[in-house]
Amino acid sequence: MSWILHTIIVSALIIMIIHCIYEYFKGGMACEQTTDLADLKTRQYKAIIEKMAKEKDLSKESAEDMDAELTEYMKSKIEA
Repeated sequence: MSWILHTIIVSALIIMIIHCIYEYFKGGMACEQTTDLADLKTRQYKAIIEKMAKEKDLSKESAEDMDAELTEYMKSKIEA
C-alpha cells in the first residue's frame, strides 16, 4: 500500500514540475512580438525630413550671417 502512495506522490510532483517548467517557457519564450513595419518606416522618414529641415534652416542662417558680414565689409571698404 505504501508503494502505491509513494508512486502517486512522486508522479504528482513530476507532473507539477513539468507543468511549471512549461508555463515558465511559454510565458517567457512565446510572447507575441509584432511590430508595425509601415509605422516604423513612417517614423524613420519623418526623422529624416526633420533633420533635413533643420539643416536647411541652419544653412539659411549661415548664409544670412555671411551676407551681413560681406555687406559690412563692403561698406567699410567703400567708406575708407
